[in-house]
Amino acid sequence: PPAAAPAPARAPAAPPAAAPAPAPAQVPSAVKAVVPEPKPEKVVIEGPPVKARKSIAASVNLAPDLLWQCMRNNSSFVRKGASTGRIFSAEPANLMGLHSGQFSGLASHEAIDVRPVKTGDREKIELVQSHAKASRRRRPRSLLLSTGLEKCVKRGLKRLDREMLGTQYRPGLRGLARLKYLKVQRSFKKRKLSIKSRRLKK
Repeated sequence: PPAAAPAPARAPAAPPAAAPAPAPAQVPSAVKAVVPEPKPEKVVIEGPPVKARKSIAASVNLAPDLLWQCMRNNSSFVRKGASTGRIFSAEPANLMGLHSGQFSGLASHEAIDVRPVKTGDREKIELVQSHAKASRRRRPRSLLLSTGLEKCVKRGLKRLDREMLGTQYRPGLRGLARLKYLKVQRSFKKRKLSIKSRRLKK
């Protein structure tokens, strides 16, 4: 009998279809923290109405920026810190004691400072400002005006706000001026020393 024909070869089975990749889990968006905006501080200026001081920059020959560039590297008031390397200033009416155009009392037409004054045993706090008249810029002795501030914190800060905000005199430095006033006022408080005897009690 004739030989049987060989069976045709089977095609290899196709691999099973890969399962669809799972969709990435949706991560909930981060909840934004709602930060309440600080409420503007309400400052009440007590006393009779005050008039804003007129700007004297236009009537002075030299602008503050030009004065600062002239004295930036040529000032006898410069004091360099030995350890920190910061540059300080000993010029009058410098609020922070730093060699900077922002706090300079000589380059600015509106200098400001809060300083302690001691006369004998009497201590007081003074607010130093530039004179309102432009002609006084040429008179070193009458260049600055000093106003006494009360040692009572409540009254002293009210007077300080009145002089700075009521007359629109450097309102941007009000926070630093208040902080320096508090430090000066605290420096007047003397600690009581309690001396204890080292002898043994019988």
